[in-house]
Amino acid sequence: MKITPKLPKPNTYIDIQAYKYDGTLYRQWNKALVLNSDSKLITLFLYKSKVVSLSDRNYVVSEPQVMVFFPEKNYNAFFTLRPDGNFLYINIASSYLFEDNTMKYIDYDLDIKDYPDRDFEIVDTKEFQTNRIKLKYPDELSKMIIHSIEELTDQKQKRSGIFKPEFINSIVEDLVKRYLLIFKEKRLKDFVKKYTRNNNIEPVHKIRNKNSVKIYVCGPTVYDKPHIGNMRPILTMHYFVKALNLLKKPTYFVHNITDIDDKIIAKAIEQKTTEDKVSEKYSKEYISLLKKYQINTISKLVYVTKNLPKINSYIHKLIKSGKTLENERGIILDVNKVTNYAKRVNRNKPKYTNEDNFYIWKKTDEGKQYNFNGIDGRPGWHTECAAFINDFFGGQKIDYHGGGVDLNFPHHENENAQHYAIHNENITDNWIHTGQIFWNNEKMSKSLGNVINADEFNEDIFRLIILSSNISSPINLTTVLINQQETILNKYKKIYFQALLTNSSCNLLDENVIDTVKLITEFQYGKFLTSIEKMIKAFNKYNDLIVLQRIYTLMNFIQFSFIKEINDNKDLLFKTYVQWQNYLKTDNFIEADKLRDVLMKWNVI
Repeated sequence: MKITPKLPKPNTYIDIQAYKYDGTLYRQWNKALVLNSDSKLITLFLYKSKVVSLSDRNYVVSEPQVMVFFPEKNYNAFFTLRPDGNFLYINIASSYLFEDNTMKYIDYDLDIKDYPDRDFEIVDTKEFQTNRIKLKYPDELSKMIIHSIEELTDQKQKRSGIFKPEFINSIVEDLVKRYLLIFKEKRLKDFVKKYTRNNNIEPVHKIRNKNSVKIYVCGPTVYDKPHIGNMRPILTMHYFVKALNLLKKPTYFVHNITDIDDKIIAKAIEQKTTEDKVSEKYSKEYISLLKKYQINTISKLVYVTKNLPKINSYIHKLIKSGKTLENERGIILDVNKVTNYAKRVNRNKPKYTNEDNFYIWKKTDEGKQYNFNGIDGRPGWHTECAAFINDFFGGQKIDYHGGGVDLNFPHHENENAQHYAIHNENITDNWIHTGQIFWNNEKMSKSLGNVINADEFNEDIFRLIILSSNISSPINLTTVLINQQETILNKYKKIYFQALLTNSSCNLLDENVIDTVKLITEFQYGKFLTSIEKMIKAFNKYNDLIVLQRIYTLMNFIQFSFIKEINDNKDLLFKTYVQWQNYLKTDNFIEADKLRDVLMKWNVI
């Protein structure tokens, strides 16, 4: 009859003892907290635990550790928890015996060390060979030890079992949730914050759908040339989505183009043309800019004119909710019937007037007309985005809704009101509002003549400005700021060319790169660039080509346009660089200076 081993009780403190095969006690850990204890897995937490070693020094556990025992495996393991990558130490050992409030096991000498930044290694092989003979290990025991090593090697190669990141992350997540007091000590507060962030234990924003992140960003009304303010929300969210995708998190990202609007009608009248021609012209310009900025993360780009049946269906749902009114000018949403209206933006009132209501479909005599239930007109601006979110995301609350800060009220609040009217919940819990862009502390406007068209501004400089700015803060463009970013950009060109010259031009997705990209998923864009700057300083100091590979990878992530320019002319630049070096070696400084000037014009040296 199989005897069930005794288990320690969760939430209690126990000791741990490791013995050699001859029964000699050689190490003891005092006061380990039992996190979990069942027939498949026992997890212990150690921090400031005293360790008494009979063979070498005594010490205190100075970093948080999780120790795991598998009742049916011939190994146990210590995870030393570190925000920049855990250190894993595996003991090849007997199964445990729990008695006298102590976990006891026999250590079979061979151990495995697994590092976050290099391959794992099998250690203490000499000790194993010595003790195998000295302590007369049976052949069956030796075979079991070798089998355990092979099993763990296979797990490592497949990133399964104990080497699967989710294995330790699930334990730490449970530790944080159930034993948060352990981390109250001042020394560990920053550790927990960084560890949980870096290992996706508790995302900064709660994501409801664990399989896919649902994202929507309001697009432009296409009645004029797109300006750089139009590009900030979509570029900001593009980097966020790109980071999630790099980290293997699937996304569904919807972006709209408003091609029905009073402004389009006014422009058509002004230019003596049709609305369709106006919207088609400026839609093409916007699409061209998306390509120029390499914004390729959008899952669905939707036009109002091509999706009117979806909008009509949505309006029917609003009418069915009983929260609409009809008057001689169209159909409106009665915000008095939406219980949480304007609370999100602290503009709620005890009673709303007709001026607070808004049209979900309005009659019109001007411009192109569409029909809803016999009413000639067009959909309300606030309704199109709410309708698209409802349709493309199946009526679910989305994870992130983006747009300019100027859309917060009334546009986004009115979107939310419609969603709430139908589904009795907010359209999202995470609004990502990007700040406005000013020129020399003045709001850009046509009357002041300071509007900067997006196709007239250097896209690489704009990328750097976006990534160096707080998302919700305004950006004040000045000549000084532009020149500063141009200097940084030229530095990036030089370092990128160095990567090509030293054959370091291949993407490297190690933990340093992943940790840096994770900053984008937390909307800490400025820290993302700071991390790159630190890498550049490290490379310049130590000439470490691994660091150069990381920089190369992150520059590709940013998608600088200069990358294509340099790559398209790589052969010419290489030839020029090699000839320049040859002239320097032969002291032909006149010819060397000519080639240096060529390379400097490219900003690659």
